[in-house]
Amino acid sequence: RRAGHLCAMRHTRALLSELSAGTAAGGETVAAVGQAVSQALESSLHVAQADILVADWEAGVLRSAVGRLRSLPLDGALAASLGRRPEGMVVELDHPDPVVGELPAGEQQWLADGGVHLIMPLTSGREFVGAMVLGEKLSELPFSSEDHRLLAPVAAAVALRIENLRLRDARTAAAPIDS
Repeated sequence: RRAGHLCAMRHTRALLSELSAGTAAGGETVAAVGQAVSQALESSLHVAQADILVADWEAGVLRSAVGRLRSLPLDGALAASLGRRPEGMVVELDHPDPVVGELPAGEQQWLADGGVHLIMPLTSGREFVGAMVLGEKLSELPFSSEDHRLLAPVAAAVALRIENLRLRDARTAAAPIDS
């Protein structure tokens, strides 16, 4: 178990380095960031699946950057709960976190259908930009406090990278076209 944790720490440091440098996991698009981070999380934490949900404010949904999960309404109880819980939520539908147990049936079904076992908010400053979603660990062990400590800086870096890409895209769209 200790060796696995050290390996996950090395992978996490590499992922954070890539995100901050804007390379590989940084990508040039939000979709590229989502894909790279999802793959890195799957291999480093040995989870069945990982996904990055990105807030699409115009459509009013959290949209999968990887395309694995259905969109989730931004005005729903789950998204609102994530905005208030920086530590995220462990999702065990048999023994749910109290917040998970209080979600509407449709959102609990979304969690079950997606195989979600941990969901962490992505916030940049005070702005909610999305969520990092992890499936079951291949070891079938629950997510530990060590896992949360490893994931918190990854979530922060992913959120910052998404926000930077959005700012770049907005600046590019607003720039006058040279003729």
